[in-house]
Amino acid sequence: MKLPITSIWITGLSSSGKTTLAIKLVQELRVHGVPCVLLDGNEVRDIFDKKLGYDERSRKLQTKRVQNLARWITRNKILPVVSIINPFEEDREEYRRERSGYFEIFLECDIKTLCTRDNKNLYAPALRGEKKNVVGIDIDFETPRTPDLSLNTAKLDANEAFDKAWVQIASRISENRI
Repeated sequence: MKLPITSIWITGLSSSGKTTLAIKLVQELRVHGVPCVLLDGNEVRDIFDKKLGYDERSRKLQTKRVQNLARWITRNKILPVVSIINPFEEDREEYRRERSGYFEIFLECDIKTLCTRDNKNLYAPALRGEKKNVVGIDIDFETPRTPDLSLNTAKLDANEAFDKAWVQIASRISENRI
């Protein structure tokens, strides 16, 4: 029997569909009466007075911030749905080890598709060498070794990705009234 889900982490490169999927999941969880909150990496950055950069060290600190918020939210009987690049496997594995019920969704997407979706204008300048600290270009994104679910969002639209994720999550939330 699989453990009830106590936190959902959606990871992948910028423009892979993390926030879109997270919003859809939060909406559906609420329909089912599950108290939950969306922790979006970009929004969390804006909460804190001390702004972090985008270099590897700053990204690790940002991940720690989000992990700490997720721990606090879980202790308050709320399901965190986290949408964050989270590029380092060591960080993901550390959180997985300490949190039973951690559910990781990896959104895979090729660079060509990411570039066409890039509303933050990250990839084109990074590929020309004009922008630094872009995950997937000059900072490696370490592919998750043990995600609970991998979705190729270059091949799936947002609704198809949601449907596949929901099938995996729905069976584990009925017992999880946090």
